[in-house]
Amino acid sequence: MMRRSQKVGTGIVIALLAATSLGAAIAQGRGPGGAGPGGPGGPGRPPMGPPPQITAVSLPLNVLDEAVTLTASQKTSVTSIQEEFRTAMQAARPPRPEAGADRPDRATMDAARTKVKALDDAASAKIVALLTSDQRTTLTALLQTLQDYRAVGFPPQAAGKLNLTAAQTASIHTIAAKADADTKALLDASKDASDPRAIHEQARTIHDAAQAAAKAVLTDAQKTQLDTLMKEARPPRPEGAPDGMQPPPPPDGAGEGMAPPPPGGPDDGAPPPPPGGPEGPDGF
Repeated sequence: MMRRSQKVGTGIVIALLAATSLGAAIAQGRGPGGAGPGGPGGPGRPPMGPPPQITAVSLPLNVLDEAVTLTASQKTSVTSIQEEFRTAMQAARPPRPEAGADRPDRATMDAARTKVKALDDAASAKIVALLTSDQRTTLTALLQTLQDYRAVGFPPQAAGKLNLTAAQTASIHTIAAKADADTKALLDASKDASDPRAIHEQARTIHDAAQAAAKAVLTDAQKTQLDTLMKEARPPRPEGAPDGMQPPPPPDGAGEGMAPPPPGGPDDGAPPPPPGGPEGPDGF
């Protein structure tokens, strides 16, 4: 059951979009232009890094509160945990090289990813430990729904609005799990690929197939509602801008209670770069 998470409003979703990649950009070694609504490249766009997990610490405080109804004491504790995680995450991140300087080597990047993953796991476990049994159940359902929707290219606004049956939810979860596994296998096998754009196209194929399969599970009415939500999730292009160009991201800290944006700035909704972002597979 999604409970109050079904009532996630527009402002909450905007905060969620900026936060669901918290730590994931570091953990994957992505540069700017990572996750967006409905998937790391935006609605209908393929993920360009190993499928990240959406975790308790990556949710902004207001999103978590909307989902599980935190007490005042829980809010204080969660805020403290998220602030500690933010500080530790930034400390674990290799410094961005100066223009023309060499990037950190693969061993340095791998060590940083491992450390950030451990920090995320520890911080999320602390947050979950603060919750009651009912709150944990609701949070688990919300995180799984958001993870599945990201994998199949559904925007998070669809959570709780499509009124999926249990059978539909299970089918989409199976499709999402396969898409995540296939994408991860593709990228793991392509770390030293000489043509990253070819890998990008293969990832797009996986993503598009998963989205088509997930849409096939829906009724006609649900498909119509999903199409509307996906259109609403795409930021409008500035007047006269070429296709793919989106408005600049909001300044750091925009949105009360928002967890910190991913390194390199919040998503701009632009078309996805090759695996690893514009700085290459190892770039943060």
